[in-house]
Amino acid sequence: MILRVSASGTAPRTVLEETGTRERRLRDLPSRVGVYFVLALGLFPLLGYQMVWQKLTAALGGQELPCPSGKALRDLRRRIGTAPVKALFEVLAGPAAQPFRLALEMEQIPEESNYVTIDTGYRGRLGNFRPVIRYDLPDYVRAGMAAAKEASDQIFAWLGVPPLRLDPAEGPVDDPDLFPFPRDYTRYEPTDPGYLTYRDTGYSSGGAGHAAGTHRMGGSPRTSVVDSRQRSWDHDNLYLVGCGNMPTVGTSNPTLTMTALAIWAGENIVEDLRRRL
Repeated sequence: MILRVSASGTAPRTVLEETGTRERRLRDLPSRVGVYFVLALGLFPLLGYQMVWQKLTAALGGQELPCPSGKALRDLRRRIGTAPVKALFEVLAGPAAQPFRLALEMEQIPEESNYVTIDTGYRGRLGNFRPVIRYDLPDYVRAGMAAAKEASDQIFAWLGVPPLRLDPAEGPVDDPDLFPFPRDYTRYEPTDPGYLTYRDTGYSSGGAGHAAGTHRMGGSPRTSVVDSRQRSWDHDNLYLVGCGNMPTVGTSNPTLTMTALAIWAGENIVEDLRRRL
């Protein structure tokens, strides 16, 4: 964000003037370039100085650019110090920073207590059965939420975000001593959709839109609806396709897996038809 907002170069020049770190004579590596270089070091912390310089200037091919040594780049960093970068953050943090949500996804494993069925008491306007869904999150998933919350707390602590302070009556308390950012506004309320508890601690869950399961495949008609060929155990000429065949689902989008399973089902349908004809 800082690199994008300050692309015009105005902000780096301003903070260099204000901090008194602008060069006093013409240089191949002026201080303004040094500010961008220090920002790039933060983007590529595992690379050496010269490799970071190559990435910083990669899009400027064809122009006459200096090829500084590692020592020259180290000297550039020492020359500008930390004051310009700190001042640049203070200039840009307000208008550039935006709230963001850190969401973590958990795998859901098959649960015998989760199922879809029909009931004569639930029919649509045309008389067709409507699905009756029994669904809950087992402790396996809830334990994942607790681990995810612990991980997010560690991430926020690493970023210097203090824990959220709550007033029992009024909710989050803004700390006027904090510089405008960052702040943590994570809250889990019993009135939230998807609110649940695990070991007496509350969490809020939400779907990722990756619907899967229901007519899952497996190796036995006792524990699955279709076999590995995507064919129904109960009807030899019935094939089911789609994400419903997946026994479980991770955190990635299921589209490619669904496509592969559909192609696989199509090949098996063709093979079965040829065998019967």
